[in-house]
Amino acid sequence: MDGWADQHQPLIAGLIGFTGVIVTLFVNAWLARRQETSRLARQAVALRKSLLEELKLLLEVVKDRIDTIAKSEGTHPDGGILIPTDTTTAIFDASLAHIGLLDDHEISLVLRAYIPLKELPTRLRLIESRYHPDARKVEYGGVEINYAYIGSDAFSVVRELHSASLGEVEAAIGALEHRA
Repeated sequence: MDGWADQHQPLIAGLIGFTGVIVTLFVNAWLARRQETSRLARQAVALRKSLLEELKLLLEVVKDRIDTIAKSEGTHPDGGILIPTDTTTAIFDASLAHIGLLDDHEISLVLRAYIPLKELPTRLRLIESRYHPDARKVEYGGVEINYAYIGSDAFSVVRELHSASLGEVEAAIGALEHRA
C-alpha cells in the first residue's frame, strides 16, 4: 500500500486541495446569500417604518381636512374654503422602486392607500374648475400657492372624497405596524 500512496501522492494532494477550494466556494456563497438576505430584511423593515410614518401623517391630514369641511358647512353656507392640494407622498414616491421588499398583501394595501391620496389634488382641481377664476385664484405675495377653492355646494363631495380613503389608509397602517 505504501507504493500506491507514494505513486498517487500528487493526485491525492490535488483532490484534497480541490475539495478545499470547492468547500470554500460553497461556504462563501452561503455566507453571501445569508448576508444579502439580512440586508434585504433590514431594507424591508426600514421601508415599512418609513411608509408607516408617512401614512400616519397622511391619516391625520385627511382627518383634519374632513373636520375642516364639516366645520365649514355650518359657518360658510354661502361661501367657500381653501383646501391644500399638496399631498405629502415623498417617501412613497422615493421608495416605489423598492416596494417589492414588502410582501404581496402589504403591497396591495399600500398601493390602495396611496393611489387615491395621490389623485386627490387632481380631483380637487376638477371640482375647483367649476368656479369663476377670480374666486379660485390663491396667491400669497404674488406667488400662486397650492390650494383649491371649494364652494359650499361641493363640501359634501370633497368630504366624501377624503372620507373614502380613510379605511384604506388605516388598513395599510395596520398591516405595516404588524411587521415593522
